[in-house]
Amino acid sequence: MTRHEVTFARSARRELEALETAQDKGADVASTDHDRVLGFAPIGMWREITKSTADTGGELFEAINVLAPGFAGPPLHIHPQAAESYEVLSGTLEVCVGRQWRQVAPGESVTVPAGTPHTLRNGSGAEVRQVIVSVKPPQRFMRGMAVLGSLLGYTLPA
Repeated sequence: MTRHEVTFARSARRELEALETAQDKGADVASTDHDRVLGFAPIGMWREITKSTADTGGELFEAINVLAPGFAGPPLHIHPQAAESYEVLSGTLEVCVGRQWRQVAPGESVTVPAGTPHTLRNGSGAEVRQVIVSVKPPQRFMRGMAVLGSLLGYTLPA
């Protein structure tokens, strides 16, 4: 494991421990459902599903996405029928839409139209938190997330 992967794994573990501690002290942590956290620490990311396709009747998928410092991101890819947006909560996200890279700061967002090649990365030394929304994701979207999770040794929440 690289230094960044270790730091990121510790950050994700601390996040879950903090939630458990808050819950033990009577805090309402219903908005952070442990069963809806996908920990992809080996690739430098974890996400908490805030709205699944099942929750929205297939209309959208929404999650808080956390990217480790130096996260290289997925390869350039497309979603043929689903638009995707990223709203940065903290850190600086680098997003490539088409062939154009741009930096997205906290409070800013970017939308990727369906069928447009895109990717993202965290080229900074700080964690990035963002809200990711995929509008009209195909029914196989959650199955694809399950496959990715199983390849990394994780189980997708129901």
